[in-house]
Amino acid sequence: MNIEELNKKFEKSSPEEILEFFLEKYSGKIALSSSLGAEDQVLTDMIVKINKNTQIFSLDTGRLFPETYSLLEQTNKYFNINIELFSVVIFENKFL
Repeated sequence: MNIEELNKKFEKSSPEEILEFFLEKYSGKIALSSSLGAEDQVLTDMIVKINKNTQIFSLDTGRLFPETYSLLEQTNKYFNINIELFSVVIFENKFL
């Protein structure tokens, strides 16, 4: 399907219907990168209701506030999921 066909197909669809289509079509190949912000919490809720096995991950930049880790834990507990946390490796630039 091209973009025009997809736009027509989903013209009157709800966000949940659109997510369901793509979660099924790309099962095992699709994931949500969550910043744990309000909009990503809404997407997490929708995704978990459609397919609880969909991968959800977040990036740990090494500069997250303690409240962010707490929210991650609360989110995992609330939805009974395990949001994967990927750490970023930071290299110090040195010029010789």
